[in-house]
Amino acid sequence: MDLAYRVYETDNVARGLPDLGRLQGLARRLAAQRLLALNIGIDDLLPGAFEAAVRDNVLRLTEAYDGFTHEERGVCGGWVCNWAYNYLTTNEPESPVTLDEARRLQGHNEMTLFKRTEAKKTKSVKSVARQKMYQSKYMSLTKVIKDGKFLEDFRFMRATTQMIDCIVQTPHAPFLLSVRPKGGGGHALGLLYHPPTYYFLDPNEGLFKFQTRQKALDEINKHFILKLAAKENWKLIKIDLDVGALIDGWL
Repeated sequence: MDLAYRVYETDNVARGLPDLGRLQGLARRLAAQRLLALNIGIDDLLPGAFEAAVRDNVLRLTEAYDGFTHEERGVCGGWVCNWAYNYLTTNEPESPVTLDEARRLQGHNEMTLFKRTEAKKTKSVKSVARQKMYQSKYMSLTKVIKDGKFLEDFRFMRATTQMIDCIVQTPHAPFLLSVRPKGGGGHALGLLYHPPTYYFLDPNEGLFKFQTRQKALDEINKHFILKLAAKENWKLIKIDLDVGALIDGWL
């Protein structure tokens, strides 16, 4: 992406920052399930035995979590979530996003993935974890285009045009774009039309803005050709603020 259009730089070379306290509830639930499987009541145990089992579970889960996230790199999902929240609560598309908050949000996502995997709740686990991360900031997600597909190399413009058309139809609404980079894995990007300006967030590089539709199309499309894998699906997801939940959270 041409640096002449960059508003600020972001650093995505980081790992999620988990709240390990969230393991406590899972540890208690697993200990209780173990007793139920053995047909043993808590009252049948020696004093302190149940809490000792919970502590053992916490230690085991903490070690398992470290292994679960060992290969995780980057906090792109956290960057987009924090950027969207800042915009929706300030109406300032260029409000700064902090790496610490991006790491915390990414850690929230990863912890939900881990907990649901440990609890054998694996249906739509990535989607649920992402929803819960946004809910933690009083936001909700709505898929707008869930089965978009990039065509062959250098033929991305149709998809790019679909995305730009969609955000123009819903000004002042940030969007999460889920894509697959050439190196594999997944990547989160942000899109916003704040009339008359178009914004594009790639956590690997920064926040960019364009003053015309054509310039946004050209620059974003060139970026896609350079960075993204061809013949892969993409999803465009609208991000909304849950005002009622936000007010309840403030009270």
